[in-house]
Amino acid sequence: MKPINFGLLLSLMLGPAAVTGALALFAPLSPIPAHAETILPHPMAPNATTHYVSSVSGSDDNDCTQGAPCRSIQRAVDQAADGDEVLIAAFDNAASALYTATGMAPVVSVDKSLALRGGYVYVHLVGPGTWQRNPLLPSLSTVDGQNTRQGIHISGDVTVILEWLTLRNGHAERGGNLYAENATARFAAVWVSGGTADYGGGLYLKNCHTEFDAVNFELGDLGDLSAAILVQDNTADYGGGMYVDGGDPALSAFAVVSNTATADGGGIYLNQGEALIAGGVILENQAAQRGGGLFLDDSYARIAGTAVYSNTASQGGGFYLDGPLAIWPLNIPIIANNYVRYNQGGGFYIYKAIAGLANNIIADNSGGQAAMYLEAASPYLIHNTFANNASSSALHLAHEPGQVFPPSLPIPSLPFLTNNIIASHTVGVYADSTGLPYPLENRVTLEGTLWWDNGARSDGPGQVVSDADVSGDPRFICIGTLPECVAPYHLGDGSAAVD
Repeated sequence: MKPINFGLLLSLMLGPAAVTGALALFAPLSPIPAHAETILPHPMAPNATTHYVSSVSGSDDNDCTQGAPCRSIQRAVDQAADGDEVLIAAFDNAASALYTATGMAPVVSVDKSLALRGGYVYVHLVGPGTWQRNPLLPSLSTVDGQNTRQGIHISGDVTVILEWLTLRNGHAERGGNLYAENATARFAAVWVSGGTADYGGGLYLKNCHTEFDAVNFELGDLGDLSAAILVQDNTADYGGGMYVDGGDPALSAFAVVSNTATADGGGIYLNQGEALIAGGVILENQAAQRGGGLFLDDSYARIAGTAVYSNTASQGGGFYLDGPLAIWPLNIPIIANNYVRYNQGGGFYIYKAIAGLANNIIADNSGGQAAMYLEAASPYLIHNTFANNASSSALHLAHEPGQVFPPSLPIPSLPFLTNNIIASHTVGVYADSTGLPYPLENRVTLEGTLWWDNGARSDGPGQVVSDADVSGDPRFICIGTLPECVAPYHLGDGSAAVD
């Protein structure tokens, strides 16, 4: 695999045009909540009170005022009323602040609408001192679970703003560093790392809304990033980085990097619900079983404008879709305008699902039997590019076998492809056979496919039906990585795929 410039990749995928275009694509498909877009900083509520926290010089016997800060975030949260804000020191004079707790309870539990704003430097040489962020040397305030307890627990019909925070080393059954249920969580410059859990090593969001405000902040070796949230180096059985359980959260301006699932969903696990993922990077995550980048479990998510790069799994290195077998078009996942590249274990594994895929680049993936493996699945694909995948085929059709007792018929794969490019594979499409006639036979229907440089267009005993085929060089502008190749696999002048 070629080296990837992470900072440039993130900047490209988080660009306003990418997010806006992705959202526009979904407009006619289903209503998208207004909070899907990156938004401006949240103002304080009228008559709100500001509470101050410093773990260095503060005391929980204080009243959390500017000159007499509390020591713990929890003490300030307990004193606060709905709509208040809590300013959290990252530095107290020259000393670094750290926020943790004792026992098994979360470091911070929140059941009211608050703004938790970190990154402040508390300077108090004379008088009550000043609280300010340093725009030249930005810092994050650190909540540390010490591998023993959860970082932040949010519950109830509340809105909690999280700004300029590091949540690290949290541990819980669900949501090592952050758990939120039935709430709206708003993120700006939040780094979630080192968490462990059964579900959602970094974050667990249950029936939540989310809002994102991209901010420039420094993250060590990763450089100066413009993002709302970075989820990195977390571990769980399911959803190494993030577990999203129902609801319709909108994820934007995010990076999910180097997380691990011992079972499924190395980067993100989506359990049902209607999540919207638009404008982010899912990079170098791994799952021992299924879905290195993302695992969709009966989820009708909308995923667009996202780079899914260099993830690893036994099945579905980039994506694993497990259901739904829905017919109503508003209840199926839509995956559009994404780069799915360099994943090990194939780009997609789709099992017993109907989905829509449009304008995706599925290239340079390896492992598995195909770049996209279908098992009893019937997606509709339009304007996708399959290129240079080091698997046996670009697309593989398989079925779920029938059985004698209890009696059942096989479930075939019946995908439709319109205006796709299939280039540089050993076999373009491989169709296995159920041994029964159509519609119980595996069958792929292709309209207007551009074939180029494949060893064979199709193979296997199943049915391949094609019409309006085109053969010719797609003339990709470039096929490398950033910064030399800004738009890989886009069409150049004279492409046989144009018009």
